[in-house]
Amino acid sequence: MSIIGKKILSIINNSSKDKTNRGDLTPFEEARHIGILYTWEGVQKEQAVQNLIEKIQEEREITTLCYNPDKKTIPETNHLVFGVHELSILGKIKSEVADQFLKSRFDYLFHLDFEPSEITGSLLINSKAKCRIGLHVDESEGLYELMIGINKSAGLDNLIEQMLLYVNALK
Repeated sequence: MSIIGKKILSIINNSSKDKTNRGDLTPFEEARHIGILYTWEGVQKEQAVQNLIEKIQEEREITTLCYNPDKKTIPETNHLVFGVHELSILGKIKSEVADQFLKSRFDYLFHLDFEPSEITGSLLINSKAKCRIGLHVDESEGLYELMIGINKSAGLDNLIEQMLLYVNALK
């Protein structure tokens, strides 16, 4: 994706504006449709995503979307993937799987990256999720309804544990 495309994408998807009416929050124990968004980083992260799915899967429909930021890498995953090559020069996402993900009405959407990119940020802003959960980063405050404040060095497994702790506390 070009630098111009990234700039246009970040302007169009300003995180200070919320484009959707998210509706009433469903308690996590009653949630039936969960989304997971993450950026491909390797097999270790893929295992962490799989562990999260196993923890929350009971009687739930879980949809995952993996963003591949590298044109040369082919992610080793069973989840839906869209790549940087599926973005136009003007920052338009041209991916059927990403479009379907955006149309899904998730009760909760977990974002499993320590730093949101322009692309994952765009997906978060434009999603129809009632509650978007991610790591607290000052520049990303408009992306989430629930932000988890932990040290990045604690690792992804710890972030996932904290996310589950807090969403289970929501009533």
